[in-house]
Parts: sequence; structure tokens; C-alpha cells
Amino acid sequence: MIKENVAFIGLGACGGNIALGFQKKNYHTLFINGSEQDNQALQGARNILRLKGFDGCGGNRKNAELALANNLEIIKEIRKIKEDIIFLVFSTGGSTGSGLAPIICDLILELNEDEAFSKTICCMAVLPKRTEALQKHINAYQCIKELSEKSGIGGCILIDNNKMDDVMKINGVIVNLLDLFLTDESYSKRGNVDKSERLIMLGQRGALLLSKVCTSKVTDLEILESLFTKNIFAPIEPDGVVEHIAVINSTEEGISIEPIKKAVGMPQNVFIGYGAKKTITVLSGLSFPITYLQEIKENAELSHKERIKNRSNSGQLQELNLESIVPTPNCNSSVQKKVSRLEMLRQLKK
Repeated sequence: MIKENVAFIGLGACGGNIALGFQKKNYHTLFINGSEQDNQALQGARNILRLKGFDGCGGNRKNAELALANNLEIIKEIRKIKEDIIFLVFSTGGSTGSGLAPIICDLILELNEDEAFSKTICCMAVLPKRTEALQKHINAYQCIKELSEKSGIGGCILIDNNKMDDVMKINGVIVNLLDLFLTDESYSKRGNVDKSERLIMLGQRGALLLSKVCTSKVTDLEILESLFTKNIFAPIEPDGVVEHIAVINSTEEGISIEPIKKAVGMPQNVFIGYGAKKTITVLSGLSFPITYLQEIKENAELSHKERIKNRSNSGQLQELNLESIVPTPNCNSSVQKKVSRLEMLRQLKK
């Protein structure tokens, strides 16, 4: 069972809440956060790694890097993970998770250079609601942009908080959905989606989307709705890019794969299985949802311009005519050679 070879690292408050759901399903789970209040809220959580000296990162993603630099022992705990697949779980809008996720990806990729430590890195990233504060949208865009540019990482599940009013319900949905895919061991004479094929899908770079349909007689329309509308994920980028499609049917009759290919694009591989309790559909190697992320970027830029405009129109006191006695700082800096992420963190350490 793939489940036995998967570990989760919850980053920040949101990531911790979702990861706790996986711990309750008996997955190996770590929690990384600096906020003592957030950690106390994770009742029953084991393996909490506290970012000492940083009680939250105050909305600034850079503070997360500084926090990790001053708690390098956490990297030793990550190195101890025995499972071959590591899911980083985090909110892109916050500061701790969105700041740590790209850094920890780099660190694991560097550890992968040692053949004794070879892990598949997957991400489970939560996008903010449209109504949330400007800084959360800035953080989200910057975080996903960084992740999308990294080679060597596997699938990235992008959860859209706009899909449900109750975000805690969203957390439960993704835990149950991914667990279903990782634990399903259905088989049939007509065909199976075996372990190796599932590992290929998890390890494929790009967006990863899962769905399930629970009805006994599954229709093409239900499958398409589960992929495009009735789900908790960011919209699929309409560019026809997809590497792998898997459908594990709940009936021996099965469904036609052609409507899925017509809707999402021609894949490199199609994996078909039968005999599952619920019909599971998985798309792997999708493009990151550039159109949707561009909308986040444009909304953030418009909000920023509106803030600047409002500030410029507000009343201001006149400047004093005093000469500054503060010396101008020396901004000269030398060009440094490229260093590893771990060395960068050591240089940041207080």
C-alpha cells in the first residue's frame, strides 16, 4: 500500500490543521510552526517542531526563512524521514507555510543528491479567498511562482478556498480524497491502476487533481463535473497540457475516457482500473493554473494601486526643513558565488 510510504509535513497553522487529519489516519506526520498558540490548537499532534524565537512570521514570508536559519536542527528531523514520498502541506496566503515551502523543497532536493536520501516531493498548497487581505494574495502569487519554477519536485495539489465557505470542511475533503487514492487496492480482471502507475502520477511535475464520484452508475457528466466544477481545486488551465490520466472505476462497465481527453487534453499515459468502491479520477502533470494565478496577480496590483492612491489623497503634515544628521549607509556589496540553500540559511542565522 502506497500509504505506508508517504509522510506529511504541515507548515504553519493551515498546513498543521490539514496534516493533523492525515496523522489521524495513521500517516507519519511532522508539524513546523513558530506560533505557540497555533501549536496548542493542534490537539493530539505529535512531532511538533517549534521555530524557536519566532512566534509567527507576521505576514512576511522572508521571516520564515530567517526562522528556519535559526532552527537548523529541524533539517536533521527532515533528514530522518524514512518514507519515500513527502507531502509539504501549507497555505500560500500565510507567511510561515508559503515562506518555508520553497526553501524546504530546495533542502530536500539538495539532500536527494545523496543516493541514501532519495525522496519524491509533493506539495499541497491552499490558495486564499478572493476577499482576503492584499498581503495574502501577494504571498500566494510569489509562493506558487517560486514552486512552479523548481525542477525536480513532483505533483502540486492546489486547493482553492473559494470553493467552500467552511475551510475546515475543505481540509476534511482533501484528507479523505487523497487517502482514498493512496489506500485503494482495488483489482479486476479487466485492468488495474497499480502502485507503479500511481507513483508515476505523484512524481510528475505540475498540478495534480483528484476527484471521486460515489454513485453506483457513473456518467461522463458526473466525471467532468467532478474535475471542473464540483471540487475544491484551482481551475484547470485551459491549454490542453496533461501528462497522465487515471480512472479507477467503481463498476465493471467503466466510463469512456474520450470526454475527459477532449476536456483536458491528450495525455502521455492513460491508466484504467476497475473494481473500486468509488470512481476515482486523477489528472497529473497539468500546467499550473496560470490564468487563475494571473487573476490573483492583477487583483493584488489593483488593490496596491488603490492603497497608494488613497494615501496620496490623504491630508499630510508639512515636512520640517531640517538637515539630516543621519549618515547615509554604505550600500556597496560584493558579488558572492552561488551557495546552497543550507549555506544561505547558515549565513542568515543570528
